[in-house]
This record gives sequence, C-alpha cells and structure tokens, in this order.
Amino acid sequence: MATNRDLQTELGRYQYVQELFSVGARVPVVSELTDISPWLLRKFYLDSTGEHPSRGPIPSSLDWYLVGTNQLQSSLFLQYYMSVNDRDHDLRIANLLLAYRLWSSSWQHTGLKKTLTFDRAWWLIKLLDSEQLKAQCCRVCRSLFVVGTRRMGTYRCSACVKTRLQYGPRVKQRDYLPPREKSSSSVSGMAYISSNDSSSVS
Repeated sequence: MATNRDLQTELGRYQYVQELFSVGARVPVVSELTDISPWLLRKFYLDSTGEHPSRGPIPSSLDWYLVGTNQLQSSLFLQYYMSVNDRDHDLRIANLLLAYRLWSSSWQHTGLKKTLTFDRAWWLIKLLDSEQLKAQCCRVCRSLFVVGTRRMGTYRCSACVKTRLQYGPRVKQRDYLPPREKSSSSVSGMAYISSNDSSSVS
C-alpha cells in the first residue's frame, strides 16, 4: 500500500513532467530525467494538451555546440547552470529548469534567434559530465565557454580574437606614454627622449 510520502513523490515527479513539457522537452528526455515510462508520458501529454508529443531523434552532435551563436548560447546556459547547480541529484531537474529559464529570459533581450532547445541543453550537460566537451575561460575576458576536448593550453574567445585583429597587439606598458608627456617642451618628454638616447648608446 502506497504511503503519503510515496504519493507526494509521485505527484512531484508528474509536476516536473508538466514543467519539462512546458519548456519543450521531448518524451525520451523527460523519461530519463523522471524515470517514468515513455508510454505513460505520451499518454499524460495527450491527456494534458489534446495533442500527440513531437517525435524524432534527440540531438547528439558535439560540433553543434562549438559553432557561432550556438557556442554563445551554450556557454551562457552553462554559466547559469553552474551558478544554480548544487550537485544534489534530487534537484538536478530543478536546476536544469531554472538555468534554462534564466538563459531563455536573458537571451530574449539580445533579439537573436534561440536555437538552444531544452533537449540540447540537457545533452550539453551530459557531454560535459562524460568529458566529451569541456568548459574553459577565455584568457582575456575571463568568460566561460564550451570548447572541445582537443583544445590544449589557453583559450581566447572569438570576440577577443576579433578585437586583437582590429586593434593589433597591446602596446607594452614600458613603451607607452601619453602624447602630451612625449612633448620635448616638458620635463617628462625630456626624460623620455634621454632614456631612449641612453638605451641606444648602450
């Protein structure tokens, strides 16, 4: 005979099912997250919406997460997920839902098309857990990005690479002086010139 605790657990699972369907999760993903059979989930979806759930293969490509805006969306979602994830297995669904909703709300303000579905977000976490992808900080802006496991050493994001190509390498601090300090009529300018002359003699 089922106890009140068992009933509450079962009701909680079906509440998660409803929330997962509301963000576009497919039946196989919901089944793996909740341990409810696909047949029961399809029946639940049909009874709740009056429509049959969408069918088709679950996205499983690694390269998708590493290209263009897909990488930006995946990286932003990962940052949200890492900020809310507390490593509690019982809260894994709640953390996924919260991170995805935070990401969706944030990405909406960019005006760009959303291509990261909940299924892809769930698959991204599985790829990171299985070390088929990894997270690495850009050495310039220090933002976290999803990258391939073959990448070795430091990482520089596309925005920082573009900035470097546009403005060139940063000037060394010891060679930099503001223009007014390079004027020969000022004391600083004289010191600058004399130091250059002395270095050339040596």
